[in-house]
Amino acid sequence: MCIRDSNKLMFRANDGTNGAELWSHDGTTTVMAANVAPGADGGSPTELIVFNNRLLFRANTGAHGIELYSYDGTTVTVTGNIAAGGDSSYPEYFTIFNGKLYFQANDVTSNAELWAYDGTNLGLVAEIFPGATGSYASGFQVVGDNMYFAAAQPGVGYELWVLEGNTPRFISDIRVGANTSEPRYFRELDGLIYFCLLYTSDAADE
Repeated sequence: MCIRDSNKLMFRANDGTNGAELWSHDGTTTVMAANVAPGADGGSPTELIVFNNRLLFRANTGAHGIELYSYDGTTVTVTGNIAAGGDSSYPEYFTIFNGKLYFQANDVTSNAELWAYDGTNLGLVAEIFPGATGSYASGFQVVGDNMYFAAAQPGVGYELWVLEGNTPRFISDIRVGANTSEPRYFRELDGLIYFCLLYTSDAADE
């Protein structure tokens, strides 16, 4: 993944010595911008996104595990050690909506749920699937004033949700009952949300 930040192209690369690390290209020079995790394995930065004038990404420093990190042009810092200690929260599906960065993360206690970061505060948005199971919120797509996504909930399975402001709301039990329709590949067109369903019935996939 490559992304532009402060008139530079930021990307992940492996020079054969430092492992997969954070690199930059300013139109003339290509250099390693940050050695996130010194050593042959590297920090393996992914999910690169510019937010609040910083580059945010998922990486592994070893000490904190796979977590949310930020780069201010000079220094890499862990933005939130969501899974305490050396455990990993595996943040992913980074999406900017209403001035916040939304993503799925696993804090071990609630499992994979919807999280948000506003540049200062980091926190769980909602425990959509209470307990250790997790909702596995994913597929975030912004349409106008809302952000649509898929998530699991007891009794209805993995179905369609929307974030209105700061509040997640269940939309529809497309595959009625505890089974799941598993909506995916969300796209916006002319103010409407389009998506595919993995399952529409017990007998056929669509």
